[in-house]
Amino acid sequence: MYELVGVHQTQQTVSLLQQGSVIKFRVFAENENGSSDPPVESDFLQVKAKLNKPGRPNVDLGDGAMKITWTESEKVQASAITQYRVEGLKNLGQWVVIGKVSALYEKKLEIFKHDELGLSAVRVIALNEDEESEPSDPYEI
Repeated sequence: MYELVGVHQTQQTVSLLQQGSVIKFRVFAENENGSSDPPVESDFLQVKAKLNKPGRPNVDLGDGAMKITWTESEKVQASAITQYRVEGLKNLGQWVVIGKVSALYEKKLEIFKHDELGLSAVRVIALNEDEESEPSDPYEI
């Protein structure tokens, strides 16, 4: 894949790998006397996409329910996301989970009797089996 020149070149970014692909790396050294034998090999690794934060949520307080909607970041690979966690900021400054939504459904959550929760803001976090994104920018209520 790559040939690095010079004794100080010890790393390389490998781009355009597809999320979910499995890859194995082999590294060997070469000089005027020949190649190292055997090469150093990695275990098989599965490519995991980095999750970028979702777009800032929008909140509608009409019709007796708090309707929270959001969008994916343009940089997010939708196939890498399995779930969204919606959090609310309590008046004491603590973020609490107020709902979870599968990525298979609309990016929407309705909270009834929301005034009893004492929330001052909401945010959304994208999740998959391995990691979670940075929180979206909060929407202040």
